[in-house]
Amino acid sequence: MTELRLERDDRTWIVGVEWGEVDGAVEAVGLVLRQPSDAQRPITASALRRLQPAAVIAAARQQRYEALGGSMVEAYRAAEAGDPDNAHLLDDVSPGLVDHAERGSAPWGPNGRGRPKEYGEEHFEDVARIYNEAVDSGRYPLQAVMETRFVTRSTASRWVRQARDRGLLPATSQGKMGRGSQMEGPR
Repeated sequence: MTELRLERDDRTWIVGVEWGEVDGAVEAVGLVLRQPSDAQRPITASALRRLQPAAVIAAARQQRYEALGGSMVEAYRAAEAGDPDNAHLLDDVSPGLVDHAERGSAPWGPNGRGRPKEYGEEHFEDVARIYNEAVDSGRYPLQAVMETRFVTRSTASRWVRQARDRGLLPATSQGKMGRGSQMEGPR
C-alpha cells in the first residue's frame, strides 16, 4: 500500500492506495481514506469530490515509481542519449543498478495509455534474447517476455512479432517447440 498525506481546502487526509495486478498491469484496486485523529470531521460528498481520487492515484503511482528508482533510470537513459545535464550519471551509477531499478519501477511508471513508445534495436534484441533463453530452458517464451518486461500478453506478442520482422527471431512453425516456436504459453 502507498500512503499519502494530502491537504485539500481546510482538511488533511491520509489516503492509502492499494495495488493489485489487473490484466498484467499494476493498477489501483482500493483506496483507504481517513483523517488524522486530532482533526476528524464528517466526510461529505463535496469533500470527496475535492479530494480528486484520480489525481490521488496518479500521485501515489509517481511516489512508488520514484521510490523504486524510476526517476534515476529516466535520468540515466537521458545521459546515455547524450543529455549533458545527466552525463555524470554514466560514471557515478552502475548499469546493473539501473537495470535492477528499471525492472523494479516498471510496473509503477506511467500506465502507457496514449501513443505507444518507439523502441530501438537494442530493445528488440533484448526481447529476442529473453524469448530464446526461455525456449532453451523449456519455458513458455511469450510468458517469459511478459514476466521479465512487466507487460501484457498483447504487448509481448507485438514485441516478439517486431523482433521477428527485424530478423532477430526466425519464422515460426505452428505448434513446434524450439527457437521461434508458436508454442508461447497458456491463453
